[in-house]
Amino acid sequence: MTPGPAGAPYERIIATFSVDRIPSAWLEQTEPGGRIVTPWNSAWCSGYGTLVLTTTPDGGGEGRFHDFASFMPMRELVPSATAPADNGGPPEPRHVTSSALSPWAVAGGNLNAEFHVGLTVPGACFAWDASGEHAPARLDVADDTGPSWATVDYDGQHAERFTVTQAGPRRLWDEITAAHTRWESLGRPSVDQYGLTVDTAGAQTDGTAPARRRPRQVRRRHRGCRPRRTRRHLRPPGPPLHRDRDRAFLTPVNRARVNGAAASYI
Repeated sequence: MTPGPAGAPYERIIATFSVDRIPSAWLEQTEPGGRIVTPWNSAWCSGYGTLVLTTTPDGGGEGRFHDFASFMPMRELVPSATAPADNGGPPEPRHVTSSALSPWAVAGGNLNAEFHVGLTVPGACFAWDASGEHAPARLDVADDTGPSWATVDYDGQHAERFTVTQAGPRRLWDEITAAHTRWESLGRPSVDQYGLTVDTAGAQTDGTAPARRRPRQVRRRHRGCRPRRTRRHLRPPGPPLHRDRDRAFLTPVNRARVNGAAASYI
């Protein structure tokens, strides 16, 4: 979108693809008090959450996230977690430790946890390796903007400790562990308890300390209901017994919410 098209400024801008930042042109072309509605995307959690942003008189915007959205990302936003062997270049110093954080806790289908990681650990993306070449199950983590990477191995027997290998300027698994600890300390907030503020330069400040809370609604899981699956949320391999805890499901009620989500925000 280029600045200054006929008809601007607009009262509403509705995006039909997901973004991980608000383009400055959208802010420039929306009148003060107008709304920008867009599906949200991150390298870690693709296609979960809709941002409803209200533009401010100073040219910025403030808004909140709403749960459920699934639209293709902007082409340049499609991440790809690569195994260390694919990174090329000379060997890097590798730091091998162990972690009590299960990879399934942050990449096993709990979309609220994955949303928080994606919002607070920029550039981190993941892919599951079930080939068995390195371990019965391995989570590959990479920085889609740099050379850092990490692997988390599950030996198929012990779900209390996992072998972690990290390399590069960022300690990605340490950042992810800190993000998950923060999410737990906040009471496991859902996506609709987060906000976002954007200034005129496009800098974004996420609301990692949710100010609005509402009681969780307990819904019966219908027979035949299947987990929400996208390219980034396929069922991971080698499950520990607790893997399916808090897995998000699409019930017929929620599916209707997804289909009619955009209409309710404008």
